[in-house]
Amino acid sequence: MQFFDRFWSAHPALLYGLALLIGIAFAIAGTWGLLIPLLVICLPLALPSCPTRLRLRILAAVAIAGCGVIGITLYTQIPDQLPIHGRARFSVTAVQKTHNHFARSWVYYGTVVSFVDDQEQLIARHIPGSIMLPEGSNRPLANQEYAIQGTLLLSRRGNFILKGDKGVPWIPIGGTWSLAEWRFQAKEWVSGYIRSHMDNRKTATFLSGIATGDFDDRLMKAAFSRFGLQHIMAISGFHFAIIAAIIGFFLRCIAPLRLTAILLLTAVTGYFLFLGFSASIIRAFIMLQLFLIAFLWEKQANPLNSLGVALIICLLVDPFNCMNLGFQLSFLTTAAILIFYSAANRLLEPVFSQRRLGVAIEMNHRNQWGYLLMNFFKQGLALTIAVNLSSLPVCLYYFHQYPVMSLPYNLFFPLLVSLSMLLLMIGGVLDLGLSFAVKPVHALNNLFTEWVLGLTFNIPRSVDIYLQADWITPFMLLSYLTLLFGAGVWVFGRMKEQESAKLL
Repeated sequence: MQFFDRFWSAHPALLYGLALLIGIAFAIAGTWGLLIPLLVICLPLALPSCPTRLRLRILAAVAIAGCGVIGITLYTQIPDQLPIHGRARFSVTAVQKTHNHFARSWVYYGTVVSFVDDQEQLIARHIPGSIMLPEGSNRPLANQEYAIQGTLLLSRRGNFILKGDKGVPWIPIGGTWSLAEWRFQAKEWVSGYIRSHMDNRKTATFLSGIATGDFDDRLMKAAFSRFGLQHIMAISGFHFAIIAAIIGFFLRCIAPLRLTAILLLTAVTGYFLFLGFSASIIRAFIMLQLFLIAFLWEKQANPLNSLGVALIICLLVDPFNCMNLGFQLSFLTTAAILIFYSAANRLLEPVFSQRRLGVAIEMNHRNQWGYLLMNFFKQGLALTIAVNLSSLPVCLYYFHQYPVMSLPYNLFFPLLVSLSMLLLMIGGVLDLGLSFAVKPVHALNNLFTEWVLGLTFNIPRSVDIYLQADWITPFMLLSYLTLLFGAGVWVFGRMKEQESAKLL
């Protein structure tokens, strides 16, 4: 009980964010298995030894979960039967190009603010949706809301799709605005710049996708999915973390530490607006902002509390985020890293022994480099263990298979992609004043990234080995995750106690 008391006392934002997530997910999906983690949270209430402060926090969490259920019930309306014809008010949040084997299209993502049928009855409100238009059509600007006549559908993946009537124009709604058009044009400019400096088409497509977060090459997506590297190709916190780290590196070279933090706050805000408001981007942005603000106030940010704040904000921005796989994996893996990484690192110490600084300094150069490489491998392996504890069962539940090659590839491939992005940004910075050095840097990046992509495109199919499971139910998955993170809280508390004892 003491471990849970200390944990929730130190991380109240995480507790309240988890409760809000449970309430909203239950209201949208109606899955009774979501009560499993809520019952575990409430378990201390049944014990007379439960401290008063913990009891009050748990009761507040239950109240927040109830508010989530009531809020979704009042705010949204999910249609019962689809398809249905009518008129929608559509708010655009993003527009992208996409193509398949047959045609190229524009896809508008956003929110169906309201949908009324032909009898003027309200059928749906505040639900996520998308609209697809042929590329040859006159594309409406994505800078405002529209009234669109068409049919509301449900795709095989469970996504709401609005199919506009042919020949019926979208009617702009006055007094509304959106950053989606500016974001689309900015990404087009960045993509054009990259393509103009890269000779290899695949390299240009990959770097453009990494920089903007938008990939429309299906063959490249398929190649990356072979090795469980989809998180690199999606708009995710991975992109945000890479760019933020590189920007911070450049700023630190020209400014003192405190000014660097202020400039980085501004820079990452601009990059956040550029990338868009996906759940994983919001999570990475909020956590980084809280870290930088705490640094400026000479405080220490609590990563798990920051994760809880990001969780609450993501759900308030769009409650349907909780049904998105990217949202689920982003928060699960981040929580797993924060809770399990130190334990996994310690677990590997008997295999990768930790040397004291004095011993490492006395090594010759070859042994020092070997020690550094083994230490890097150890940290990557610990990170892989922490991430896969939570992500592997989730991937098996959704896709019924998991590529074994994902385990070794995720040890080194993100680092190689980071180096590609670093070279790309160095070339971009040099283009501001040292144009004579731009071409060699981009040429080097073109060759390096082509080699990196070869590690996915040129690997024989014989290595494609999959873990397969089609028997995982929602109840089993939720039970596993509840037990996993319950045990994680206990391990986390024990390790904190041991660290505190060493300092005394």
